[in-house]
Amino acid sequence: MKRIILICIYINILNIAKSQKSVLEAHKSIELVQGIDNPIRIMLEGINCDLIEITTDNGQISGKNCNFIINPEYVGIAEIKINKIIAQDTQLIEIRKIRVKPIPIPMVRISSKSSGMIGEKELKSQLGLYSIIEGYDICGQIRITRFRLIVMRGPKLMGVQQNKGGKFSMSTRRLLNETKPRDQVYFVDIYGERINKEAEEQKLQAIELTIKD
Repeated sequence: MKRIILICIYINILNIAKSQKSVLEAHKSIELVQGIDNPIRIMLEGINCDLIEITTDNGQISGKNCNFIINPEYVGIAEIKINKIIAQDTQLIEIRKIRVKPIPIPMVRISSKSSGMIGEKELKSQLGLYSIIEGYDICGQIRITRFRLIVMRGPKLMGVQQNKGGKFSMSTRRLLNETKPRDQVYFVDIYGERINKEAEEQKLQAIELTIKD
């Protein structure tokens, strides 16, 4: 799993009675990604974590004790209101505006590879294709919906197989099991869709592999 890098930004806030310092930590940088869970940590100087509450005008927030998850609904700006809980009420401490960027185009992998050489046994032991967003500890946000497998042996076409979903069908596995060293294996016309989102299919990058001797 990739390491999560936390970047802290310190801001002095002039409160009614005193100056108060807040800290906001976010995954990778102080920006959010649309449509996925973004972990952030918010702290207020001199205030217990269980007395901090946040709200936003862009998406959903969950979490407590300084650790929150924000899932923005749209690209642009998310306004984050940081509040201190006082008895049955809240006191607004700060309003932060954070950039929300589109979800990066995911990369498709088979056994952590998207190109180059692959062992024969390694290839034949795989169950299917999967997507990953590089640079983030996020996997599976894009569901593979279909792809086409092409196997070449030198200039000779050994077979073509359409596959529905990311998991290999019996026909796809049969074609892969017929491959030999030096064969070229292409996964092309790969399409995916966002999980739990009503959106059109998105075409993803192809995979080109050569089986090792």
